[in-house]
Amino acid sequence: MIFTDYTRVQNLILAYPERFSNEYESLTQFYDCLIDLIPNDIQLWIISNNNVTCQKLSNRYKYKTVNTIGIKNWDEIWLRDCIGINTTTDELIKPYYHPQYCTQFRDSSYFEHLNKQSSVLTP
Repeated sequence: MIFTDYTRVQNLILAYPERFSNEYESLTQFYDCLIDLIPNDIQLWIISNNNVTCQKLSNRYKYKTVNTIGIKNWDEIWLRDCIGINTTTDELIKPYYHPQYCTQFRDSSYFEHLNKQSSVLTP
């Protein structure tokens, strides 16, 4: 079974855009506000592309259950598409990420790079 958009969650995974090599880095302040608003009983999994940011997040959100995941060179915020979909059995269904809708902005090597990086998160 797959969770719906309105199912109460126990875990949430986010990509924190600090030090991203693209326009998403400008969203860092928004993500700080978003994380502050997430209820403390939700376990957060936050992907960062560097260890300094992972440590910063762990220190800043000690009152929350925050797990940081460092993936070198990560720079993508659209996680549902490239990380996968969580199921009710705590499994992750990982698609092969190669969207046809944004090929005019990215070449196929970018999608291969994301698939390889995100594979560390799935069994």
